[in-house]
Amino acid sequence: MKHCLHITLVLLLLAAAVPAAERAAGYVLVVNRNNPVNSITEQEANLIFLGKKTVWPGGHSVTIVLQEGKRIHAAFVRELLGRSPLQYATYWKKALFTGTAIPPRSLRGDSEVKSFVASNRDAVGYISPDALDTSVRALEVRK
Repeated sequence: MKHCLHITLVLLLLAAAVPAAERAAGYVLVVNRNNPVNSITEQEANLIFLGKKTVWPGGHSVTIVLQEGKRIHAAFVRELLGRSPLQYATYWKKALFTGTAIPPRSLRGDSEVKSFVASNRDAVGYISPDALDTSVRALEVRK
């Protein structure tokens, strides 16, 4: 019994010691295959999904797309933006009501996001890692 407790404690300590960046993300950012941007910083990704960075390098407008009420959305909001889904929704409602921004479009599921991003050169969205295929390209997020 004591041995099991020690093993459990060691495993918990090891899990806590793994940096967040090395843990598997619950989402992957995706862009159109023709988008010339290969990677962005975490800060740039935050600014994009908060509607504060609205232009890609080269002058094209960024088009954000979200997923509706799915686990993937919760993982994305918590891991990248450090907010709860409710806080993120409130942020966009406030922006809408104050006239500072229009909330991004929300789509249902990975396939709708991939389809939208694949047909819109300047779109960026997120999908679950296992849904990534050749229709879109993963966008690397650097620290």
